[in-house]
Amino acid sequence: MNLTTGETSLLYNGSDISEIVWVGQSDTSILYINGTNEEDNGGISLYAGDINAIDEAYLIASLPAPYSGLKAVVTPSGNINFLLSCLAWPNGTAYNEELAEEPLSSARIYTSIYVRHWDTWLTERRNAVFAGTLTGADRYSLGGSLKNLVTGLANVTRAESPVQPFGDSGDYDITPDGSTVAFLTKNIDLPLSNYTSSQIYLVPHNGSSLPVPINAFSGSSTPPNAKGASARPLFSPDGTKIAYFQMDGISYESDKNKIYIANVNTSNFNITSLAEDWDSTPDQLRWSADGTSLFVAAPDLGNERLFQVPLTAGPGFKPTNITNAGVVASFYVLPNGNLLVSDSKIWSSRDFYIIGPRGRLVTDLFRSNQVDPELAGLGPTDVSEFYTLGSFTRVQSWVIYPEGFNRSRKYPLAFIVHGGPQGGHYNSWSTRWNFKVWADQGYVVVAPNPTGSTGWGMALQDAIQGNWGSLPYEDLVAVWEHVNSTFDYIDTQNGIEAGASYGGYMTNWIQGHDLGRRFKALVTHDGMVNTVASYSTEELWFMQHDMNGTLWANRNEYDEWNPINHVDKWATPHFVVHNELDYRLPIAEGITLFNLLQERGVPSKFLSFPDENHWVLNRENSLVWHREIFAWINHYSGIKKVMPSDQKPPSAQAISPSSHDRTSPASSDTTIVDEEKNETAEETVRSRTDSESEEENQKALNAAWGKHGRTWMWIGELDYTTIYNYQNYAASDFGEIALLGALMTVGTIVAAVLKPPLAKISDVVGRAETYGAVIACYVVSYILCASARSFGQYIGGYIVYSVGQTGMQILNQIIVADITTSRWRGLANALVSLPFMIVPWCSAFIVDGALATIGWRWGIGMFAIIMPVCSLSVIVPLLGFQRRLERVRGGGAAKVRTKTTVRGFAAQIDLGGMLLLCGGCAMILLPVALAGNSNGSWRAPWVPTLIVLGVLCLVGLGVYESRFATKPAMPPRLFKNISVTLAFAIGFLDAFAYSVTHTYLYAWATVVHGLDPRDATFLTYTAGCVQVLTGLGTGFLMYRSRRYKWLLLIGVVVRLIGYGFMMRLRGADNSLAEIIAMQVVQGAGSGAVGTVVIVVAQVVVPRADLAHSTALELLCIYLGNSTGSAIAGTIYTSLFKGRLRFWLGPDTDPAAINSVYDSITAVVLPETGTAQRNAVNHAYSDILRFMTIAALVASAVPMVMVWFLPNLQLSDKHNLAGSPGGVDSGGPDRRRDTSDETRLQKWRRRIRW
Repeated sequence: MNLTTGETSLLYNGSDISEIVWVGQSDTSILYINGTNEEDNGGISLYAGDINAIDEAYLIASLPAPYSGLKAVVTPSGNINFLLSCLAWPNGTAYNEELAEEPLSSARIYTSIYVRHWDTWLTERRNAVFAGTLTGADRYSLGGSLKNLVTGLANVTRAESPVQPFGDSGDYDITPDGSTVAFLTKNIDLPLSNYTSSQIYLVPHNGSSLPVPINAFSGSSTPPNAKGASARPLFSPDGTKIAYFQMDGISYESDKNKIYIANVNTSNFNITSLAEDWDSTPDQLRWSADGTSLFVAAPDLGNERLFQVPLTAGPGFKPTNITNAGVVASFYVLPNGNLLVSDSKIWSSRDFYIIGPRGRLVTDLFRSNQVDPELAGLGPTDVSEFYTLGSFTRVQSWVIYPEGFNRSRKYPLAFIVHGGPQGGHYNSWSTRWNFKVWADQGYVVVAPNPTGSTGWGMALQDAIQGNWGSLPYEDLVAVWEHVNSTFDYIDTQNGIEAGASYGGYMTNWIQGHDLGRRFKALVTHDGMVNTVASYSTEELWFMQHDMNGTLWANRNEYDEWNPINHVDKWATPHFVVHNELDYRLPIAEGITLFNLLQERGVPSKFLSFPDENHWVLNRENSLVWHREIFAWINHYSGIKKVMPSDQKPPSAQAISPSSHDRTSPASSDTTIVDEEKNETAEETVRSRTDSESEEENQKALNAAWGKHGRTWMWIGELDYTTIYNYQNYAASDFGEIALLGALMTVGTIVAAVLKPPLAKISDVVGRAETYGAVIACYVVSYILCASARSFGQYIGGYIVYSVGQTGMQILNQIIVADITTSRWRGLANALVSLPFMIVPWCSAFIVDGALATIGWRWGIGMFAIIMPVCSLSVIVPLLGFQRRLERVRGGGAAKVRTKTTVRGFAAQIDLGGMLLLCGGCAMILLPVALAGNSNGSWRAPWVPTLIVLGVLCLVGLGVYESRFATKPAMPPRLFKNISVTLAFAIGFLDAFAYSVTHTYLYAWATVVHGLDPRDATFLTYTAGCVQVLTGLGTGFLMYRSRRYKWLLLIGVVVRLIGYGFMMRLRGADNSLAEIIAMQVVQGAGSGAVGTVVIVVAQVVVPRADLAHSTALELLCIYLGNSTGSAIAGTIYTSLFKGRLRFWLGPDTDPAAINSVYDSITAVVLPETGTAQRNAVNHAYSDILRFMTIAALVASAVPMVMVWFLPNLQLSDKHNLAGSPGGVDSGGPDRRRDTSDETRLQKWRRRIRW
């Protein structure tokens, strides 16, 4: 491959070349192994050549054994020192099976364990590292014989390198000058089968002295806890240091790999650790070109990414990832310091690219799905992810869609559980469990990463110990329930479940529990069914660690998580695969499982391969494996799809468009529903992957809003600011100023509770259509309000107005959220509010002029003409965008739709839940607002009756949403997320505090300070303008710092200080400057709080829940507003007349008191300074004091709440919880700080136990 152009060329066409290394006299010189040997059967040949003249390569030596793992360097003298590995006899000579003398007996005799390992019976032969030298100036030749560098090391066990069964050339290395070799071997002082401990040794390349351990237990600089498995020894470019991994746990194979550096030029090696507190376990390692840092690969949130770690990294250093989504298979540091990376993804078998040391893409060399026509069409839109709350933390799951995926159809669920259990489902290509192959049978695949999974921190991984059947099972149940309640296109009623290894164990465990009844069929591949029989395995440390001890010392643990103990509940059809060469989980487990299923009368089938181990690797066997399993699950799920007998083995061809029908039609008994009639602009944005550029997101935004769509934002803001002020004068004209609190309560209740159903309606009928309905509500409301002949009619018009207003707000909010990353979200939300900086000041002049000329009626009525005209700038582009999208998605074909019944539509928008919510809130808040102004006041029997009924409605809402609602608008799962719950609560309290103090602020400013309508408008909107400015600043700081908790804390503190100022500055003696300063402080605090809580509610949930969470956050804010207005109304109606009598005197004419009470325009008092004017001012100030006290209490509570809010790190991904609309884009910012989450996990555990 040309690293400049990415072009590939054929160097040699044959299967006999197995390994090539760049080494020799020039940059194009190579050394390679030929797997044939004409002199010795079973041996290899070593060749040297040049890639520019490969046909002229020459034979250096014929080696009489099957050596592999070639490593080579040029020495200062010009020779080549090289390393190879091979099985060796106890005497140190290399073993060649074809030349070995067959024993007369086939007996195997053992006095220690291992007896067998992975898929091989152990013999006296062990792997060894052999060293050799090539000499010659123009033509190399083998100088002397190969030297076994490992022989002679033995105690309890013999040394072996590479370590079987998965050891390779990464288990040893050679210095750049060729003088010294490092290799790792299992700890020779400990039994093989019980301990994972291994150590690294140094030895001269010429074998002139015995190997010396670097990290021996007794080493003076060996970290005291470093007793576990070592890995990946690698010399620095100058040969003075060696980097390696080592675990602490002496018998824990999945412990955290810590990074160590040893100085090979010192007697005690001076071992130091790097980034010791990093909550990850790296598994690949390379030095930087200058030797000042390391590049390591580590699992990270379902991917395997590269990180850079400097040699100066202290314990608290948190490495930054430098690669995007995918699993790094290998990488190499180029001479110029750049990195050549090879990775794969669920939808791409192999990609090659070059990046800079900090992750900047230098050259995109090769993308398999772009180069290979058999993979054409596969891409990131085939995959998505989501998070849901599991047993004690968030659990990630991949979602893989079938080809031709259509949201309006239902696809059976394929629920696949990974092995390990310390492992994971990663964003990588597989030729064994290829999710896309499963999906293209006609399933939506969901692949969860429950407790035990790697890549989400050690807390989640280590929690599997002692919890095999508890925490992971609870996680899987939570994922299934999330899928069942969230994804309309997934048919869980006809789903299947499958798993291998530990996933097979979990499948057997599921069979005996409630989740097993949720599936139509199960598949177990090489899974354990009897934990008590686990000592038939080879690596005994595994079960002894995970079960917290030996079988005899902790028998209860083995029994507690034993699937066989629940055999009486087995009932779901079950397919069993178990191979004869699987010595990790011997075939007796599979036969036992199958026998029990047959005896129980459960439909079952058994498949076994005598020549396969834990994995099925033979291509023809893989074909049978896929064909048999798919036939089984398709039968029970109802998919009518048959693999033809001549179909090729599942490989690249198995998922290509030409290989088989990729439209994945649903079966005759699979329901096809019309749950989403349109793919609208917002849904298009939602389906975009986060790997798309900001330019593409901006294009989507422009398409959704249209060329002149921002005009709608300005007109909408102007409408709101003027209507707010006109209603004071409308209420005064009707003599009902006391009902102003009730009016705003009704409006805010309507605006609050309609957000979730309006969001759902827009999903069902389309964004443009919903916008049209919103405009219709606006026009009707203007006509009703402008022509009102009573305050009751005005309230009716205002209710319709609130419907239109809330529809516009929720649609705007969702669109902005869908097209921005979590890091940009706060700033984007603030930018949408930017018109508020100008419009209120313009509206003040408009209101002032309208009241002086045409009156408040025409001031409202003119918007009946302005609003529909301006809204066309949004509706027309949205309609066009929707139509174009339908043509693109439908490939030009007409979109098939089915009729939706009224009942189905009601279920879609959760009509029952919305009625309970609206009714409950209204029956609680309206009596609170109206009681003080009614006959009998609070003693009236209708007041407590309505409140009790309202409480019952809200209790019923909880029951209905969790048990009966098929499409809940308030999904109970959201309230299990502590970040969401706290965001809801803080948003409610902040809105309450604002509303309770500002409902009568305009009236207070007009009466107490004598402000005219324009100046009163300026005052009341000062806080709002500062809020917008602070929101912009908060959004910018969130973008730069990638954090939000500290900004929220500052916001709640400043907000509290603002209400303290209001308590102090509520009188008539304070200057206008002081009052404005009070509003500035309040606006600053509210800007920070409001920006953060919206972002938190949006970024901690998956895309599928974004509309729900956004609507519910706004619901809480509006309920806070309505509650605040209700309390303000109660304070006004209950106390204001009494305070007027107190200050004006008991002999004051009741008509005068009622005049002040009922209307701000009826107040005609002597000039400022008279006793009467001061009395009215005191009465208003007293009322404001009571309201401010309520605000102070409400503002103090978030001070406590904010400490429990997880401080997740914002990224360049759409959200921090995954997104069904797009695969994780990765990027350098895809990381998080788990300190808060770890604390919360411990807190939850204490509560749990």
